[in-house]
Amino acid sequence: MYCGISSEMRKTVVNITIFASYTILTILSVIAFTLLRPFNYVDNDNSHIVCSNNHQIFDSGPNFIYTINNKLDAFNDAKARKLCRYIIIYDYNNVYETPKEKNYNFVPVYLTESSWPNAIFISLVIFFAGAWMIETLLGKVKLKLIIILALAAGALFYLVFSNNYVNQVYCRRKIDTKVYYYRQSVRKYSAAETYENSDIASLVSALYKSCQNK
Repeated sequence: MYCGISSEMRKTVVNITIFASYTILTILSVIAFTLLRPFNYVDNDNSHIVCSNNHQIFDSGPNFIYTINNKLDAFNDAKARKLCRYIIIYDYNNVYETPKEKNYNFVPVYLTESSWPNAIFISLVIFFAGAWMIETLLGKVKLKLIIILALAAGALFYLVFSNNYVNQVYCRRKIDTKVYYYRQSVRKYSAAETYENSDIASLVSALYKSCQNK
């Protein structure tokens, strides 16, 4: 009689442990997928300025024109206008008057960080590696309903408690990556030009808020 009770209790404890383990594993897998989602950033080396008046095409980076997203801020916009009007790379002493009307089109070229296959692959590796460890330590799960319930519980827990925080981390990674490649372009072509010259700080804040609202 006592052996039977002990056996039932052991089975209950094992099932609860399995349920909890698969719930945590589901949360970790979804977090990994969320953080590794792909995003695009501007390739300043190969983006173009197309002048409206004569349709001349200039590479943006080599002409000291940079951006973090698909539009130029006021500082780089002025340089693009002067480039198309006066064919000058950078008016360091602000000798030339900035054309009042926009006289160019900015054609950004994008590169992609990460990929959907990569995000799916890593999340599946985490899940199946974790599942293998669970079954190695606790034995093969006979009641598949436990796994199904754990998957649902993990997904629900993520949506209710973790989604907002993980999305903040993803957005921070996304914006920091864009800023990093922006700075790399600036340093590559114009070491004398400071990062602070451009209104990037406010743009970064706007990009971060936009990312969080998606």
